[in-house]
Amino acid sequence: MKTFFRKLKLSFLAMLWGLNACNIAWWTCHLHHSTQDLSFLGPVLLLWLNLYTSAVIAGACFLVLMTLDLLIPETSPLRKPGTAAAFGFLVSLALGVAFTLARLSGHSIQAYGLVEAAWKTLGRTLPYTLGACAAGTVAAWSRALMDTPSPRQTP
Repeated sequence: MKTFFRKLKLSFLAMLWGLNACNIAWWTCHLHHSTQDLSFLGPVLLLWLNLYTSAVIAGACFLVLMTLDLLIPETSPLRKPGTAAAFGFLVSLALGVAFTLARLSGHSIQAYGLVEAAWKTLGRTLPYTLGACAAGTVAAWSRALMDTPSPRQTP
C-alpha cells in the first residue's frame, strides 16, 4: 500500500505541474488569437479557468496518469523522462484531435464542406488542444523525473 500512496502523491504533483503548463499554454494561445478585449473579466475569468482546468486535470490524473503509473513496470523505457514526455505529448495530441473531431457538426460540414469546417473547428479548439498537449508533456516528464535517482544517490 505504501507504493500505491507514493505513486498517487507523485502523480498528483506531476498533474499540478501539468495544470500550470496547461494554463500558461491556454492563456498564451488564447490571448494571442483573441480579438476580444478580456481585460474587464480579469480575475473572474482567471478563477473560472483555474477551476475548470483543475477539474479536467484531476480527472486526467486519475483516469490516465495514475492508471499508467500503476500499469507500467518500473524498468520500462516509458519511465525515462524524455520518452515519457514524448508519450504524454502524443496521448494528449490524440485526445485533442478527438475533441476537435467531436466538435465538428453536420451543419458546419454542410455549410462549409469538410475541410473548411475542420479548419474552423481546429481554430476554435486550438487553445484547448495546446493546453492539453502542454499538460500531458509536462506531467509525464515531471512524473518520470521524480523517479530518476539523483547522482548523489547512485554509488
